[in-house]
Amino acid sequence: MTKEEIIEKILKWPADERKEIAKALLASLDDRESVLTDKQIETIKRRVNEIESGEANMIPLSEVKKEMRKRFPKKHHYPL
Repeated sequence: MTKEEIIEKILKWPADERKEIAKALLASLDDRESVLTDKQIETIKRRVNEIESGEANMIPLSEVKKEMRKRFPKKHHYPL
């Protein structure tokens, strides 16, 4: 069975089973293959703590999009 056939078959599985497979695959990677650097992981942990504690100033996506449209008129392409 080819890699593509395996992926195609797994994509038909229920989401919870795909999630389990994804976690196992990510856990199997050694540090040299890590998707994120240690610094990135620390930043993510810090930001999650700031959000959960209420320290972070959260801005609704609709407001972010509105501000981006003001700052970057139609001459720029962005999917907002």
